[in-house]
Amino acid sequence: MKVEEKYIWIIGSSEGIGRSLAYQLGVAGANIAVSARNQERLKQLTSSLSGTRHLAVPMDVTDINSIMQGYRYIRRRWPHIDMVIYNTSTYVPMRAQEMDLSTAEFLIDTNLTGAFRIASMITPHFLRRDKGHFVIVSGDAGSRGLPDTMGYGASKAGLIHFAESLYLDLLPTGIGVQIANPPFDHRKSNLSGTGSPFALSPESAAQYIVDGIRYGPFEIEFPRRYMWKTKLRKIFSYERYFPLINREHKLR
Repeated sequence: MKVEEKYIWIIGSSEGIGRSLAYQLGVAGANIAVSARNQERLKQLTSSLSGTRHLAVPMDVTDINSIMQGYRYIRRRWPHIDMVIYNTSTYVPMRAQEMDLSTAEFLIDTNLTGAFRIASMITPHFLRRDKGHFVIVSGDAGSRGLPDTMGYGASKAGLIHFAESLYLDLLPTGIGVQIANPPFDHRKSNLSGTGSPFALSPESAAQYIVDGIRYGPFEIEFPRRYMWKTKLRKIFSYERYFPLINREHKLR
């Protein structure tokens, strides 16, 4: 898909991959709306982007009224929305032995249920236009269970299932759906022993995602040297998978 002159709403863009996506898509000639809870960061970001039709849209994905206000703000200023990138992600390390229900609910509400709220708002807009594009950023933490990721991993697995179902349901329409599965974020490696040694900088991860959007595979998985590992993990039996992950975790 071409990104030049498109109207792209990036949700979860005040830092990390989302911020880098805004920079790279702005340089490519897209009009960018950036959303997160931190209004000051969003204003600083839009003021530094190439182009002039960018919007800072403070929003909380756990609050449907906040989402509605953000959507209406964008629609008053843009003729339409071509693409939504859902990149909102919150991580808290958690083991079953120390499970905190309120934290788990917050992780799932932010990372997963927020995507449903956004899709419920945007899908009718896309259907009216017979075109549009969703990009859901999940991660390899959702491919199978990992230690220390109670709540977080479940939310990422739910995002993968959500994107697959969204793709299949919208296949007869002109609406595209992609999912990006970066390696477990390097920042999270500092908090939990499950971080991937293949994790990339936000700039590199964003470049992979932009390239994936341009060239169109459903699953944007990277880096290439890591893809074989995640593919194998998905097909391993539990008898092989559990000892492998347990051994890797103890070695870190």
